[in-house]
Amino acid sequence: SYAIDSRVMCKSWLAHLYLILGDPDRALASDREVPAYVREVSHPSTTAVALAWGCIFRQLLRDQQSAQDQAEAVVALATDQGFPLYRAAGIVVGGWARAASGHVEDGIAGIRQGLADYSATGAEMWSPYFLALLAEALGCAGQAAPGLEALAQGLDWVGRIEGRWIEAELHRLRGELLLMLAASDLCEAEACFHRALAVAHEQGARMWELRASNSLARLWLDQGRREEAQALLAPIYGRFTASSHTPDLREAKALLGALTSCTRPV
Repeated sequence: SYAIDSRVMCKSWLAHLYLILGDPDRALASDREVPAYVREVSHPSTTAVALAWGCIFRQLLRDQQSAQDQAEAVVALATDQGFPLYRAAGIVVGGWARAASGHVEDGIAGIRQGLADYSATGAEMWSPYFLALLAEALGCAGQAAPGLEALAQGLDWVGRIEGRWIEAELHRLRGELLLMLAASDLCEAEACFHRALAVAHEQGARMWELRASNSLARLWLDQGRREEAQALLAPIYGRFTASSHTPDLREAKALLGALTSCTRPV
């Protein structure tokens, strides 16, 4: 009825939701069920959805290589089958992966191209998220000012389409980019991290809460506010299961170690 197998769509969304809610083990379990359904239906648009949502899921996990592999697969399939929306999603995520691997300018160009292609379809749902990826890549290039412009656009989109699932991350990234400016406003950056924490906490989005806590704890560590940083980060980190080993959790563990020693995590 919907030109897409509903099981694939639901399992893909569940993977995203479990991850953002702070349950990476259940997220990965849900994601692992998708390929069998895709093979069962053997349907091009369903395969394209699975690959597109799958590369986004892996980007959210910050699994760079896997995100790039799935992005390349969806671009190839969507180009062959004429699915411009899924092709655009793959181009954006592929650009993020290239930027994260050190090919920053190439990655930024890819994200911009994907954003333009996505906008040309008339779609809006993923725009704030894609702008967050652009801002992150611009930050990697040391281009904080245009990154802040991208985040302003993203927050505007959030207000217009109610796409609030990404709102906390947009505030967090804004704080990170503010810290990169030559005349950085530490108070404003800290306020952004607090705003990200508040939004994430209200939504029950523990993954965004952990990322915002990492950012704020790192800032406080640099300011010598170790006790405050540890009091913030330790309970949030402790809510995750011991079997989870995402990059965000590894960063939090390293930060907590630094907070009890005299070193700063790399």
